[in-house]
Amino acid sequence: MAAPGGPQRMGGGRPLALDLGMGRGRLLLQLFLSGATAIGVELCRERFALAVASLERLAHRRPQHFEVSLRGDKVVRLQRVGGGGSGDRTACCEVRLGNFFDAVSAEELGAAALVVLHVCLPEPVWPRTRALLTAL
Repeated sequence: MAAPGGPQRMGGGRPLALDLGMGRGRLLLQLFLSGATAIGVELCRERFALAVASLERLAHRRPQHFEVSLRGDKVVRLQRVGGGGSGDRTACCEVRLGNFFDAVSAEELGAAALVVLHVCLPEPVWPRTRALLTAL
């Protein structure tokens, strides 16, 4: 399920990138720093915690540029500080803990300009994953 007021392509026209199985969030953060709104989902709590730590470390070391604007048990959002130019607040980076079938809305999937799915899934999940991706 999407976080309240979550990032959407419609807000600001930024491209939306989804990383389903984001691991530690390195690709996700790179997409965000390149100007995209980025949403990542991770099922493993330990890897999710590492991704959250990366976002928090960036906000702590560069408070003039970034801030954590949403913090919960299963979702954390990083945004740029300020306005205009590359400091535009319309792009954000959001990491979510959970199953990507449930953690990403149909609206977000439909708005995504890029979907990254680089995970090893058990064979019984393949039909549901195939249906999800072909619906894009």
